[in-house]
Amino acid sequence: MPPNPYLHAALIGSFAIQALSLVVPGLRSLLGIAPLDVVDGLVIGGSALLPFVVNEKTKKTWV
Repeated sequence: MPPNPYLHAALIGSFAIQALSLVVPGLRSLLGIAPLDVVDGLVIGGSALLPFVVNEKTKKTWV
C-alpha cells in the first residue's frame, strides 16, 4: 500500500491537540487531568508504538 499523507497529517494533528491539553495549564484544569509521569509516558508510548511497528512490518511483507 502506498503511504497516505492525509493519515499522517491527521495523526500528527491529533497528537498535537492531545499534547496541548497536557501542556497548557488552563486546558489541564478545564479537562481535570494531571500531567503524566515518566513511567506512565513510557507505558503509553510503548503501547502506541507496538501496533504501529507490527502494521508497518506486515505491510512490508505483503508488498
